[in-house]
Amino acid sequence: MTKFNEKSLELSIMELFELEGYTHIDGETLHRERSEVLLYDDLKDYLYRRYKSEDITENEINSIILMIKSIGGTIYEANKTFCNYLSNGFLFNREDRT
Repeated sequence: MTKFNEKSLELSIMELFELEGYTHIDGETLHRERSEVLLYDDLKDYLYRRYKSEDITENEINSIILMIKSIGGTIYEANKTFCNYLSNGFLFNREDRT
């Protein structure tokens, strides 16, 4: 019987994601600062594509990135705040309020 450990769990989850059409990229091949948790360029691209029809501006995207980077507190508190933003959204004042 094969031992079930963290690595086998991760492989199982990656396989399920791949079955759903996601692509797995090994983290060691990503071009980013090792201290950065989020892939900010990918996040910027996503925000632009997702909100293009609502005419999101580059300044607005940069404001969102800055807001995320500025989350304070302990690592637990910062993760909790970010997960709350991700799950429930957050208030954001648009440049053009119309």
